[in-house]
Amino acid sequence: MGHETCGAVKTAVETKPGAPLMGPNLGALIGAIKPAFDRMSTPADLAHLRDAILANVEQVVNDILVKSAVVKHLAQAGEIQVVGAFYEFSTGGVRFSEPVQLAAEPAAKDASGHK
Repeated sequence: MGHETCGAVKTAVETKPGAPLMGPNLGALIGAIKPAFDRMSTPADLAHLRDAILANVEQVVNDILVKSAVVKHLAQAGEIQVVGAFYEFSTGGVRFSEPVQLAAEPAAKDASGHK
């Protein structure tokens, strides 16, 4: 879940390539957020901070499905739904994305080539 005026995403937007590191933890956080900006149709700047936050939410959802075989399997089996969310402090509202739709993986073949 992302949230309105997210300071981590704001810092990632403001941090330019080659800028001095602000410590290993913040550097790692910014490094994890910045790839989300590649999926934006608008510039990753303060005028488009909401877009950057939403792109980060989408990136985190995708990262979870790539990095967790368990979550991916459960989502493919229809046992869980994976969604992104955005919390608006100003209204108290939460907006959810559509659940991620994953196709089931084909059955694995055994050593003889049979399913």
